[in-house]
Amino acid sequence: MIDMQKTGRFITVCRKEKGWTQKQLGEQVGVSDRAVSKWERGKSFPDISLLEPLCECLGISVSEFFAGKRIESEEYHGVTERMLVEAIGSKRLYRLEAAVQVLNILAALAIVLPFLLPQNSFIPELNVTNGAFWLFGIVLCLVTEYLNKAIPAYEFRRTNMWIEGISGAATFALTVGASLLVSGGWKAMQGESFRESLPIILMGLAGGAIGVGCCLFMTWRRRQDWLREQGDEKNE
Repeated sequence: MIDMQKTGRFITVCRKEKGWTQKQLGEQVGVSDRAVSKWERGKSFPDISLLEPLCECLGISVSEFFAGKRIESEEYHGVTERMLVEAIGSKRLYRLEAAVQVLNILAALAIVLPFLLPQNSFIPELNVTNGAFWLFGIVLCLVTEYLNKAIPAYEFRRTNMWIEGISGAATFALTVGASLLVSGGWKAMQGESFRESLPIILMGLAGGAIGVGCCLFMTWRRRQDWLREQGDEKNE
């Protein structure tokens, strides 16, 4: 949420730095000094059409206006991202991130699938079917790359433990399953008894647990960094 009182005080500071009265600032953006007074006292908010000219007059960015303070270059990205999260909503951003992760998994599956189909050699033939799978996978990769750039708050979207954990587990299962099928390990395991296959199964489960655990730990670290930045911002 935007702190109107903080933003109002910031407008006052910026106006005084310019050496302007409220009337002079109002003349710059086409409003009365009474309107400027209400802004500075946190009683009202500038119309959306006035934000750009007002910020230009005051020599600040729109992000600094909403933050109610000057933003140093090294913290600009973090502050802007926090404001975007507040504006868009965390649940909506997490839903978008879940959709991106699903597309990532589908892209990997499409690229790997030709290696899993019955074939005469280790390397799949370059035919229409395999080419269609690979093309589809490449298109999905390009789409997810575009979405990651187009959807804001990338660092925040990567802080959901459930999304990252499920995505990591699915990616690991897909990778191991594809490796077993391509190498013939799956068929070899089917010909063995459960006791003979148990060490391989346990190794696979241990590897999956370690991989997903690392994924969750990194997600937890990102979440802690995010929360710490938010706390620092609130304490200012």
